[in-house]
Amino acid sequence: MLKRIILSILFVTSFNSFAQRPLDPNFAFQKERLGLKQFKKGDYKGAFSNLSELAAWGFKDSQYAVAFMFLKGQHVKQSTLIGMSWLALAAESERKDWVNQFDSFYSATTEQEQLKLDKMIKNYKSKFGMKAQRVTCSKTQKPGSLRYVIDCIKGDYYVHKYEIDLIEPEL
Repeated sequence: MLKRIILSILFVTSFNSFAQRPLDPNFAFQKERLGLKQFKKGDYKGAFSNLSELAAWGFKDSQYAVAFMFLKGQHVKQSTLIGMSWLALAAESERKDWVNQFDSFYSATTEQEQLKLDKMIKNYKSKFGMKAQRVTCSKTQKPGSLRYVIDCIKGDYYVHKYEIDLIEPEL
């Protein structure tokens, strides 16, 4: 009987860890603003704590900051593979500067590195990308300005949580 109860608890616990859960949009935006401030001030530990979960949920500014934390080894082990994968996800927003950065970095890699990147990016997009996390981005022009702004919105605040890689996986 005790064995059956323990197995039931383990099943429910493991099911809940993969279940979708609601995300409060106000909490998410506040957490992202705080994390981006920490990132700009050089508090990479605090920034990673706040931004990594949001990056996993498809928030593009968070993905961009996390990308550079991995690329530069700021609070995390330096990893070009992981950093470039996050940068590819951020570039899904079609922000010109992010797309240009990714393209520039990608073209500087070897063919073998590109094969690894392509595989990793495909994996990341299936979990953290715009389609997987139900994120849409649109380009709008501010009234009275010639400048365009990219706004990304998470359409569904029920999220499937995936853990992010802290070390490079074997590919």
